[in-house]
Amino acid sequence: MTKKTEVTMEKKIGDLPVYQHSAGYAQEHGELEAYRASYEANVACRDMIETAIAENYRDNRLCEGAVAQVVEQFGYERLLYVLANTVKEKENDGRISQSNREWAKAIPVAEDKDAWSQNHNRYFIVDRCNPGLVDLFIKQIRKEYQKFANG
Repeated sequence: MTKKTEVTMEKKIGDLPVYQHSAGYAQEHGELEAYRASYEANVACRDMIETAIAENYRDNRLCEGAVAQVVEQFGYERLLYVLANTVKEKENDGRISQSNREWAKAIPVAEDKDAWSQNHNRYFIVDRCNPGLVDLFIKQIRKEYQKFANG
């Protein structure tokens, strides 16, 4: 893949809107292409969050650079969507703070179950790092987003 192709793909992912409906809805309304593109971007965002946390956790703290690199690639909307989905899917994990649980409730995440009741959203849960670190990451992104929204 050439550098130009990589830059174009990065731009497309960041500009791609979050699809707010299930696969079933997308199929019924002829929007499967938009659903699939958004779903793949959600999974890629999850992967980058996990990498950012792993690369920026040192000396028992999560460096603030972790958030910036993911926001740059995916934008706030997708990042917040993937993190809200993660919190909702980990509703019984005590390592996620109550404030982040309340925050996640305010972000609509479409229920996406197939005919066999398999939850498609489980594929973009941030799950390869400690939930306590995910909680710290969420606190950082919320703080950054607040500055962005007010600023």
